[in-house]
Amino acid sequence: MNKKILLIDDSRTQLQSLKMTFVKAGYEVITASDGLEGIEMVNRCMPDLIISDIVMPNINGYHLCRLIKNDKNTKHIPVILLTILSNKIDRFWGIKAGADKYINKDISADDLIKEVNDILKDVTPTRYPSNRNTINNITFDEDIYKLKINEILDQALISSTIMNEFRHLSEYFQDDNALVKEIFELLNSILEFDFGGIFFNSTDGKEPKILNFHQNNCKVHDNIFIPIMEDFFQKLFPEDNDYYFNYKISGVITDYNKEILSYDEFQSAFVIPIISGKSILGGICLYSKERNNYSELKTFNIILDELKLLMRLRWLYSETKLLTIIDPLTSLYNRRYFNEIIHREYMRSQRTQSNFSVAIIDIDNFKKVNDTYGHQIGDIVLIEISKTILGMLRTTDFAFRYGGEEIVVILTDSSVDGAIYPLERIRKRISEKVYEGNNGENFSATVSIGVASTDQGVMGPEDLVNYADTALYRAKSLGKNQVKIFDPKIDKKI
Repeated sequence: MNKKILLIDDSRTQLQSLKMTFVKAGYEVITASDGLEGIEMVNRCMPDLIISDIVMPNINGYHLCRLIKNDKNTKHIPVILLTILSNKIDRFWGIKAGADKYINKDISADDLIKEVNDILKDVTPTRYPSNRNTINNITFDEDIYKLKINEILDQALISSTIMNEFRHLSEYFQDDNALVKEIFELLNSILEFDFGGIFFNSTDGKEPKILNFHQNNCKVHDNIFIPIMEDFFQKLFPEDNDYYFNYKISGVITDYNKEILSYDEFQSAFVIPIISGKSILGGICLYSKERNNYSELKTFNIILDELKLLMRLRWLYSETKLLTIIDPLTSLYNRRYFNEIIHREYMRSQRTQSNFSVAIIDIDNFKKVNDTYGHQIGDIVLIEISKTILGMLRTTDFAFRYGGEEIVVILTDSSVDGAIYPLERIRKRISEKVYEGNNGENFSATVSIGVASTDQGVMGPEDLVNYADTALYRAKSLGKNQVKIFDPKIDKKI
């Protein structure tokens, strides 16, 4: 069965020349003398390939191509735009219109046949559309297709406007509250929804994962927030239970049109992860009391694409930010970030009535290691000990290079009794590691650890550090390579 080619050109000479070329090559050829007749022949005959001129009256090749690619019944048909236009912008518009190939008319007949053969080698020949009888009764009106072209152009204008609006939001990366507010104001101008949330993931795995809720002209009862948050993060991180998940309300709306008392009142619920490669960049959720199917909206896919781009940019921004809080040698957090985190964790422990512990880890005889084997070997010891500590902590814990050979660990949701066991395991694992000196001899390194916790009557984060440091001093004075808990009865005497 020969494959059918539809040729569209307003030049009779060019049309006949092309027809002879393809008939000689063994193709069945149909012709049309302008864009409107071309549209009619596409629908009546369903060709295997369309070759069209660009410069034609009324409906030009770009419009024709876009109409074909915008119709679910014909979008699968490959289109070649054949023209004398050779500027880059002409090729750009041809590709954007959906053309599979953009070929200059000065191509030789043999090369043109080769291009067509390459496109059609995997195409199964078609005969007639299943709705041929219905199509034969349709009048192909130029005004109707001009209206369709205008609809396509309007959609393109809407799409470009949405893209521009989203790309302006990158200026808010340093202020999450402002960014969330601007995103939801934009979404509210495009989509129908009553309640939504957005989450921005960070390259720093220790950052709390916060779902930012937005009440869109409605009052949502407090008992709905936690179930929505839990459902959201379960869908994004089904395997991870150690993360610190939370939510916050972004923005305050005082003019509520409706009140939502139960999750069951939502007729539409969408939770959409935003993923790039293997990285979860974030996610968005939208809820409505009315039934909405956003996936049927062309603009919704544009919104998701722009959200993905926005979140990728913010991900890169978070990577840059992470570099400012990481010690470059050990990959531990730095001391400046420690001051921020310990105050944050202390406030959280006060708010939730939970405990956390602080441990100061000091490498024993580290000066001797540097003096004996050199600073390069000393750096290797420090790096390996840091890796051991990071590998044995929970995802919710933190490790910081406090200064020189001192490392501070924050153990979240941990009493002093609960902290002693993981710290002992860390101490033991570090002591078992064997290093090779620069003269071939082997040696080991040990650490002393002092630990204190909020359940020991501390009055602030400074007390925690001082108590842990005092316990560390006792561990050192008693022979090193051990863990000591702050004991006010003993340590106050030191």
